[in-house]
Amino acid sequence: MNPGASAAHHSVHHGCNHALGQSTVTTMALRMTYMAPPSLAASMPVERVLDTMLGAVLGIAFALAFSSVDDRMHLHAHRSKGAAGR
Repeated sequence: MNPGASAAHHSVHHGCNHALGQSTVTTMALRMTYMAPPSLAASMPVERVLDTMLGAVLGIAFALAFSSVDDRMHLHAHRSKGAAGR
């Protein structure tokens, strides 16, 4: 397969996953805010920020725990090659 076509396919696939996630998470967040009593609505943004930070930390920890050094080197080489072409 053509490397350019593979990268384009990956970008489209990633875009679809991102769009699906954004549409479902945003809808859920808006519904939670609408249905929350006013006393809880004020604390909800703080909780969302803390949840997001916790999720990011756990995601990075799991990515590091379950990836090999070869995986990280391959990703670094791939990103370096892409940055050099810009």
